[in-house]
Amino acid sequence: MKEPSQSEIPVLPDPEEIEILPRAIEEAIPYGIWIARPGGDILYISRSFLDLTGMTLCECQQSGWLRCLHPGDVDMILAGRARCIASGGFWSHEFRVFGTDGKYHTIQSRGMPIRDEEGKILLWAGVNLDVGGPAELRQHRTSGREKRGMRMQTLSGISRAIAREEGDLQGICQQVIAWMPGGFRHPDLVSPRITLGRVISPPGDDHPGRIVAMIVSGGVPVGCLEVEYRGSLPLDACDPFRPQERDFVRAIATMLGIAIAREEVKEALRSLERQHRLLSDQVPESIILLEAIRNSAGEPVDYRCIDINNRAREEIGYGRGDIIGKAFFELFPDCSPELRDTLHRVAETGTPEYCETYCQERDGHYKV
Repeated sequence: MKEPSQSEIPVLPDPEEIEILPRAIEEAIPYGIWIARPGGDILYISRSFLDLTGMTLCECQQSGWLRCLHPGDVDMILAGRARCIASGGFWSHEFRVFGTDGKYHTIQSRGMPIRDEEGKILLWAGVNLDVGGPAELRQHRTSGREKRGMRMQTLSGISRAIAREEGDLQGICQQVIAWMPGGFRHPDLVSPRITLGRVISPPGDDHPGRIVAMIVSGGVPVGCLEVEYRGSLPLDACDPFRPQERDFVRAIATMLGIAIAREEVKEALRSLERQHRLLSDQVPESIILLEAIRNSAGEPVDYRCIDINNRAREEIGYGRGDIIGKAFFELFPDCSPELRDTLHRVAETGTPEYCETYCQERDGHYKV
């Protein structure tokens, strides 16, 4: 008997109403995207941050990145992270990290939760700013404000497309491809492509005109996200892509890995449901699968029918369409007090019990 969640989590506001991701998508020095699991563990963090601290991605995952913090900031960050995870609110903190140059750099970190349609947090996404260079930062702020807004909208749009779970995986990939050009300085000159497959060995992305990011699900490469520059290479630069644009592609690849993992779990659950139904239809006993309906105090008051096997349909005279989604006590209002008490105890303790009951409506005795 499974327990449905009764928590009500506020729906994520529309991207245009959110200013939690910094106004630094185009201003960041260095630019850095980070993505974390619902519990706060790092899934991805930008190469620019890794270069700043001299750490690897594996070292930063879990809570390893805390080792590069100034000792005076650790407790503040841990407490702030705990509050943020507990409340599901926005993340906004400044802290100091120790760089490979032997100096501490002040980082401005901001982020927001990415939720599914039911309000459940799938991941956290945000950016890091090195605010130690005010002169350069002011220079960046005076240019590219329109582009900053477009990239902000692009990142939010892709996050929401992945979080909404609308359509199949192919549909999600098509939405991501449609959104991605908006994250580049020259959207008309970039061509994104997603290739999915279990055996993927993409070449490196350390040459001009091309970005290749591995898509990983469950620690296994399942595809790659590739972006090519279709225009002539600029004369004043060897690479038409900025570091933040390469970072942007890697972050989207990480999000796609999360979406693929979610689809694999959903397919596994569907397969398990098919197997359960096949097995339950073969047994000679009647089986009705129920979930508890609880009041505001958390006490079980009724039980929603979510599945029924062939034998039960024959026994009680109801088909799946007649019973699924209905409340058990409404279907069988004359069931005995013994059965009601037994169901309540099982819902409270999770311990299997046995009882015999008489159903007046069906005029039969049953062993439950």
